[in-house]
Amino acid sequence: MIKLSYLQEKLSSCCEIDSFSISMCSESERQALWDLLPECKSVIVLAHHIKHSIEWAWFPFEAERNNVTCAADLHLKTECEKITSVIKDNGYNSIIIPYPGRSGIRFKDLANKTGLGKIGDNFLFLHKEWGAWAHLRVIVSDGEISDKLPECKEVCYHCGICKTSCPAKVIKDDTLLGVECSQYQNKIDEEFGIQGSYTPKCEECARVCPIGETPEKITISK
Repeated sequence: MIKLSYLQEKLSSCCEIDSFSISMCSESERQALWDLLPECKSVIVLAHHIKHSIEWAWFPFEAERNNVTCAADLHLKTECEKITSVIKDNGYNSIIIPYPGRSGIRFKDLANKTGLGKIGDNFLFLHKEWGAWAHLRVIVSDGEISDKLPECKEVCYHCGICKTSCPAKVIKDDTLLGVECSQYQNKIDEEFGIQGSYTPKCEECARVCPIGETPEKITISK
């Protein structure tokens, strides 16, 4: 068994980690995780605090997320590699889960089971201190992790600002119109994409959220 506090010590100060038993997953989640690592017992979630908007600036790169990546993800994958190395040194196996498009597993749904935070009314994962400004990655392991974070019961203020501020009006009381959201994102990309070198994303629902400190927005000129 590995202590969570020991794993946290290995991470950069901008990152936080928590873990839970695979028994907390839904049947479909468990099967998808077992397909990646048979006999896995623990789900380990890492969150990186986005302090500068440039960290979430997506650019073309040979990567698992539709061949785009960002500085936050490159950094967090390095942090994940630190954790998998520690797990290996302790005699266990682990694997960094591919992005949802490859694995079929949504990181925010797994993070929602941790003490790091909860999914908010904007359908984003809200870290208990950083709000929406958290980038997520997930590891699974056949080892067990002890001394987990205290339970996080609520983060969202339910103020409704995200719903009224959404330019595409895709945030509803009980659902996010994901297809329409993606279409709006693509429209922004087509309008402001800088010769394919940068992929801008709408962050309005994150920026209006009162939880956490919102980094200064990147200004894009046509």
